[in-house]
Amino acid sequence: MRVVHFCSAAALFLALSCCAQDIEGTWQTTVLDHGHFLRYVLHISKPHGAIAATLDVPEHFQFDTPVDSVSFDNSILNFRSGQVSYKGSPTGDGQAIQGSWSLTAGKATWQRISPGPKNKVEAVAKRLKSLMNLPEEEWKIHSGDIAQGESIDLDDSSWQIVGPNSTGPHDALWYRRWIEIPKSLNGYDLTGVKVWFDFQDDANGPAMEIVYFNGRRVAMGDDLEPIVLFDAAKAGDKVLVAVILLQTVDEKHFTGADLRIDFSAGRPDPAHLFQEMGAMSTLAPYVGSASVKLQTELAKAADAVDLDALSRGDQAAFDASLIQARAILLPLKDSIQETSVRLTGNSHIDAAWLWPWTETVDVVRRTFGTALQLMDEHPKFTYTQSAAAYSEWMMEKYPSVHQQILDRVKQGRWEMAGGIWVEPDLNMPDGESLVRQLLIGKRFFKNNFGTDVHIGWNPTLSATTGNYRKSISGLASITLLLKKWRGMIPINCR
Repeated sequence: MRVVHFCSAAALFLALSCCAQDIEGTWQTTVLDHGHFLRYVLHISKPHGAIAATLDVPEHFQFDTPVDSVSFDNSILNFRSGQVSYKGSPTGDGQAIQGSWSLTAGKATWQRISPGPKNKVEAVAKRLKSLMNLPEEEWKIHSGDIAQGESIDLDDSSWQIVGPNSTGPHDALWYRRWIEIPKSLNGYDLTGVKVWFDFQDDANGPAMEIVYFNGRRVAMGDDLEPIVLFDAAKAGDKVLVAVILLQTVDEKHFTGADLRIDFSAGRPDPAHLFQEMGAMSTLAPYVGSASVKLQTELAKAADAVDLDALSRGDQAAFDASLIQARAILLPLKDSIQETSVRLTGNSHIDAAWLWPWTETVDVVRRTFGTALQLMDEHPKFTYTQSAAAYSEWMMEKYPSVHQQILDRVKQGRWEMAGGIWVEPDLNMPDGESLVRQLLIGKRFFKNNFGTDVHIGWNPTLSATTGNYRKSISGLASITLLLKKWRGMIPINCR
């Protein structure tokens, strides 16, 4: 009898252990964002044997955003998206993950949920988004340069197969894949669309690449703009895409290939409805008394979209439903226009990272020149810049640029922020060092531009400490802006 009890206990323990180790699935948590709860959904899978993850923010119409890194070792889940990171462990029953998330600056628990959309608005949003890009697929790769690696006739049957978010060696690396226009994409007829190709990679910075379509070179450089892959496409059109990444100092990282679709002008654009519904959903919690009306009409617009027609390939009925949905949203224009969204330009420039500071001087000159040119072209364009050292460089080396900046400051279109000499790493300096840098920076802006700085500024969230917040709170700074995952988060420091 004791043996039976022992075996039963052992079996239960193993079952719980296996459950706890089962990290794959869909997980959800909520975050308090400016007084409103915002839902995040984490999808964890192992599509090529290695763990992968994507994040959704459904109310902001952000879906399937790949995280930058993810691992699950020794029952510890780690993932990072931008400068936001999470570390946690599954609970014993495997139904939750408990840990710390830098987005909330505290604890965050993810609950396991059933996959699939929560409501009709989310279902419509995800379906519309699925029409905006050709799906990501596998690529064949070959390490090391080879002659005519772009040739259509090359036998690549023995090449290694990889997916998005994979890494590669320092040596030259070839990627090849046939891309074909399907008869339909999730029910949508792609006849007449334009498809753009954007190969996304890095090696601790841009990597030099050469892109070939059907053996013909179409682009070369680093950080390339999207290239037209298909124009006025029809089902069955296909292109052999070959990309070679040249030798790099650091390991290569392949994020994926974005195959964005521009829809035919003769049909209503699903992307337009997706963007309009997304704007409504994002703004709805923040428009006061109009909030309920926006959410109600958003649900009506989603109900109007005929997803069944799309599934059965009835293009005319689906197009008619898109027109009807947009007509429902149109009367909300006045309510939306009561909300002001104010944007300002900014350039985060490292004073010295992988280059000498003398090179940064030229980068600053060209960046500031571009900002000034945009002000000439667009009378309402404004710009925000920190780091007093950059303004001193312009004053000493490029007086004409300095004079233009001075004029724009007087007009209120160029704002000095931060009050610091350079944007520093904040983990190493002590409080005294930060206070002195703030005093010197604020004094420079006051003496040379006649302006006092009231905005604290530190775009690098991972390098922000309590010392910095305390230092700026004693120097008449009103608000500290920190760059977080997809946005700037204001913190009142008083």
